[in-house]
Amino acid sequence: MLMMMRIMSVFFVITILFPNLVIAQTANAKTTYISPMRQQCMDEMKKDKLWLANIKARVQSDLSYEWQNNNVIEAAKNNRHVIGSYGVIWVLVVIFVLFLFRRHIRMMSELKKLKIQFDTIEKKLADTT
Repeated sequence: MLMMMRIMSVFFVITILFPNLVIAQTANAKTTYISPMRQQCMDEMKKDKLWLANIKARVQSDLSYEWQNNNVIEAAKNNRHVIGSYGVIWVLVVIFVLFLFRRHIRMMSELKKLKIQFDTIEKKLADTT
């Protein structure tokens, strides 16, 4: 779907920037019906730039709305990746907290050992003086 949207957006940009190229390529394609008013319409669009701009704006807004609507529908139906992402994040957080907890326990036991060593050294120093 994403690839299709990219292709459509590239095609749309090409039609805006190079309309003659797209018209030439689509003229080579076999069509079932060609309107007899087509040339007259093209000539009128060349004369009336506001009309051409209105048509482009309308097509652009229709494509944008259609694209957004399809994205919303797809995102609403396909939310497994969001749930999966949250699941992975929670698993990582739990692993990290467990790692911190185990490290805390090791540090506390090391502190107890150091305190015992310190007390014995202090006691020996007190006995020698």
